[in-house]
Amino acid sequence: MLRPRILLLLVAIGALLALFSWQANRYGDTSVEYFMQRHGLSAASIAYGPAGAEPVRLAIGTHPDAIMPYYSLSKPLTAASVLAQVEAGTMRLDDRFAGASLRQLLQHTGGWDSATAGDAVAEREAGSPCIALPVPPRQFVPGTRYAYSNTGYCLLGAALEEATGRSYAEAVRAGFPEAEAMGYDGLLGPAGGWSGTAAAYHRFASRPIDPATTGHPFPRPGDTPYGLGWGVGEDGTLAHFGWLTTRGHFTAVVRSQDFVVVALFEGVPPDPERAKRELRGVLLGLRDRLPD
Repeated sequence: MLRPRILLLLVAIGALLALFSWQANRYGDTSVEYFMQRHGLSAASIAYGPAGAEPVRLAIGTHPDAIMPYYSLSKPLTAASVLAQVEAGTMRLDDRFAGASLRQLLQHTGGWDSATAGDAVAEREAGSPCIALPVPPRQFVPGTRYAYSNTGYCLLGAALEEATGRSYAEAVRAGFPEAEAMGYDGLLGPAGGWSGTAAAYHRFASRPIDPATTGHPFPRPGDTPYGLGWGVGEDGTLAHFGWLTTRGHFTAVVRSQDFVVVALFEGVPPDPERAKRELRGVLLGLRDRLPD
């Protein structure tokens, strides 16, 4: 009497395993498509390929050259602009600005902790440009610990303006022609105000990286250390991520040696921190999709 039930159960289990196998073959457990499905992302515009080469464009549910916000991918652009001025001799990493050194502002050790005091940049939808915000009270002594801070990057923009005599956006575009093809929103400013295509950002991220970027990165709790504008992995991989829940986009750039991937997603994962930990490997896996 039990055999038919056991047989039926085995058939049901087999069907479930077949369905799982079909899904895995369809998406691949490390594919971008499967990652999007798991994290509720509706569309993606991705550019990937060797640094310095014209990238491969991958579009899922949108146009391959869709213009999207970069959000915190703006920070490596701001950091590179500061480091270009350091190389030119017009700024120094030990220069003080608003009570912190430029190095501390770049590494999110300037004294502001948005997790405990709120984030005057990300929380507002209108108001004064990010650079014009008054310097808020600090939550800790500069240089003593890491706490992600949009405030610090707004101040870096103000420091660039002071050092160059140009507006922040003009200073960035003067040093990085790739930014001519990008838009700029002063409200989110140097911390998150740039936008454009994945391919345009790929061209910027393909540039040679200033060696100071990865030198002595400040440790960040439970995650990769943070250098001068980039997260720095133990293997030397550079990465940055960005999102603004109120505006519905999730962004990422990963650079491993000579391979660069930029991904701009529509939608924000329910758990962005978990998603970004998974995404690094997913994006590096796109190397396998490069044409022979």
